Amino acid sequence: MYEKMTPVALKASCSSLFNNLDILSGSGKDNTTSFLTVHKHDVHVTNQLNAKFSYEEVSAKEKGTQHNNLVFGSKWCRLERQTVLVVTHSRGFQIYDQPGNLLLFWHSTQDRGVLSEVKDSYCRGIAVSTNHILVGTCDGKIIVVETLDLNTFSVLDTVDAHNQPVTVIASRKNLDVSTSVNVASSDDEGTICLWKMGENLELIGRIPHLRYYIFYEAICFLNDGLLGASYYTGRVCLFDIKSRQMKVDIAAHAAAITCMDCVIKEDHSLLVTGSEDTFIRIWKIENKNKIQVSQIWYTSVKDRLICGVGFHGDEMVAVSAYDSTEVVIFRKK
Repeated sequence: MYEKMTPVALKASCSSLFNNLDILSGSGKDNTTSFLTVHKHDVHVTNQLNAKFSYEEVSAKEKGTQHNNLVFGSKWCRLERQTVLVVTHSRGFQIYDQPGNLLLFWHSTQDRGVLSEVKDSYCRGIAVSTNHILVGTCDGKIIVVETLDLNTFSVLDTVDAHNQPVTVIASRKNLDVSTSVNVASSDDEGTICLWKMGENLELIGRIPHLRYYIFYEAICFLNDGLLGASYYTGRVCLFDIKSRQMKVDIAAHAAAITCMDCVIKEDHSLLVTGSEDTFIRIWKIENKNKIQVSQIWYTSVKDRLICGVGFHGDEMVAVSAYDSTEVVIFRKK
């Protein structure tokens, strides 16, 4: 179903971070495809236009110093008026313009006193909802950043969310007709919080952590009121958002799942998972009269520790790996 294409060369190798890959496609006549990866203290942007490549490097430096902060994650956030690059690191987070050239906003968790009583101060987990950017912290809070105008940002609220450090935040722009939930977050323990992001971030409910299931950093909103979560055991669990009950338990991989992404279609969802067992698998999930899950494609990326996977539409799947200086590309036949 998919065939391997010429890989995309990176400027630096990838760190061993979960979901260490993001993809951005150009708009209008711009056919540029950009790949985002993290290497230690730096974020690397690789721009591909046909067979030509260009590179940008973003370093998470503190104000007025040359000290580099360890990067925990990075993601492009597509707001209504612009797309920005958000970087979370060991002392807070930063917001840049799309190429990563201009620093637009800096938030230090220590300077703001958010984490004044604990030693750690890192941020982890990034999501976007309309004109709000959501960032998780190591003390279980979610920082809500609003955009006031083009290139202008401010902290709207800091919400108590979890008892453990936030690991991942996911969102969807279009509300499902069966639920008002459009944001989900999870922590180190595996508890998933369900939120509605409107003018403020409102807690709707919680999905308790599953006993004997160690959560890994990936959750995805699927069609028809379903939420997918990946686990250290190599399983993917599908939850009904309205009832907060687990509906399907997929034995997806033989080792820990390190990354996950999805594409939403009108009548089904496509879910791609990557694992320490070197396999990439694509699942088709339908929820009509009953939930149906089928594996439609898989392949092994040999001798690679997979740490990132992403759809580009449903025509292309990209894969990044720890200590590798290339992104492996699979394109639909």
